[in-house]
Amino acid sequence: MKPREMDALLLPYLQAADEADAQQLVATLMDEQAAPIIKGIVARKLGFSSIWRQEDAADVCSEIALQLLHRLHTLRCDPTEISIANFRAYVVVVSYRGCAAYLRQQYPQRQRLTHRVQYLLTSQSQFGLWQREHEEWFGGFAGWGNELLTRQLLDPEKVQQLLDDGLPAQLYGIPDGTLRRVSAAEQMAALLTWADQFIALDDLVAVFAHWWGVKDHSPSSNGTEGPDAKVNLETQIEQRNYLQKLWQEIKELPVRQRRALLLNLRSGYSHSALSLLPVLQIASLRQIAAAMEMPAEELAAIWNQLPLDDAQIAAQMNLTRRQVINLRMTARGRLLRKTQGW
Repeated sequence: MKPREMDALLLPYLQAADEADAQQLVATLMDEQAAPIIKGIVARKLGFSSIWRQEDAADVCSEIALQLLHRLHTLRCDPTEISIANFRAYVVVVSYRGCAAYLRQQYPQRQRLTHRVQYLLTSQSQFGLWQREHEEWFGGFAGWGNELLTRQLLDPEKVQQLLDDGLPAQLYGIPDGTLRRVSAAEQMAALLTWADQFIALDDLVAVFAHWWGVKDHSPSSNGTEGPDAKVNLETQIEQRNYLQKLWQEIKELPVRQRRALLLNLRSGYSHSALSLLPVLQIASLRQIAAAMEMPAEELAAIWNQLPLDDAQIAAQMNLTRRQVINLRMTARGRLLRKTQGW
């Protein structure tokens, strides 16, 4: 490894001789450098409209952090891996991609609307679409292209006003204040004229979704399943075998790591994954409680409240919230290493 090719922030972790020291260094790195960036981007990407499920933000942050931990572990184990010259910039890119992956999965209508807005900005000569840095896109009038360094993005609070209050009076100069007989291009022009600033692509999508009534629903919300929803028997067996092996690896973790991980373990983004284990006959409630070294009655009492958040787990384990997060991150890192070849 050539130090000049690697961000100096990473060198203490990558060059640590003792594994315990390395774990502490990477936890500090994630806490002080990565976490604020991840939270800020996730809040901006997912936090504006009720169209997006704001309660999932913490889970998206965890998924992004897990990807970063995996990448750092790979770097530490294999010096021939491509280096990270700017760790904070790398966190930004991974965070944006993590949010985009979540939105594609959960909100197909929003994804289609994003493509429509992108097409509008790039197909009409009066508009433009630019990328300021690290995958963040924004739109404006084409004539603003020479003002990229001086013209600012529209303040998020003004975007929220559009979502909360509807059309501002200044937009009523367009032919139809209801927007029903106004083309998308006219709406975009009116919006940009009113803002007189660049507008982030995500904010444009949120505004047009609000104006046009574009809403996404959970794929399972209608309670129906088509033929494609039925997983074939071979896949079910493979998944069950995988979970059985994973459960054995979880039981090998130190008990505090086990508890911090399992009490927060999620299926998808919001449901407890522990409920799968008894259903699939991988582990009973008593066996799960035994793995966490807690009375089965105590686990049963909180079963319907799972997954617990970090503050609840911290109170139960008599630890700080940060200690709980570090324990779970360490557990996930170890499981990643164990399961890479599966």
